[in-house]
Amino acid sequence: MSDFEPVQKEMFSDADLATDTLTTIRILATRLDETQRDIDVLEHHLKEAKEKKRQLAEVELPEIMNTIGMADFTMTDGKKVKLTTFYDAKIKNQREAFAYLESVGDESIIKDTVTLNFERGDHATADAIVEDLADKGVNLKRKEDVHPSTLKAYVKEKIESGANIPMEAFGVYIGNRVIIK
Repeated sequence: MSDFEPVQKEMFSDADLATDTLTTIRILATRLDETQRDIDVLEHHLKEAKEKKRQLAEVELPEIMNTIGMADFTMTDGKKVKLTTFYDAKIKNQREAFAYLESVGDESIIKDTVTLNFERGDHATADAIVEDLADKGVNLKRKEDVHPSTLKAYVKEKIESGANIPMEAFGVYIGNRVIIK
């Protein structure tokens, strides 16, 4: 027992200690709530700023630069401003998109995921496993997709090489964007 312990017990009753602890908890909980509100406001402002940036980079500047036929320029501070083309894609019609990929021999970009307790296989193996397990009455989940980055790169490559791909099935969007470096 330290020399201060009896004095501390005399100075602070159990009720005082409980009240002080509850007050501290209340103060900290209020600070947490205020901090969460601050975060919410900042996230809202960030979302607005990102939309403003997108509008400037993908709509306003490209429209003006395209109107006068300008592809790039250098600002007075030395930064390079360049108008680029970007491709976006998201499979809208899986049956049509996958049929196209298989018809041109590009089915290797299709990923098969069979949700079971074993490793994922390739397309042919997944077909065999699904068929075999379905015949045995096993309930499973199977997902076929193309990774978004792979799809964008594939679509860009095909369009730039002049291939005629099913644009709607692949949900293709081609736009311009200004980049400053």
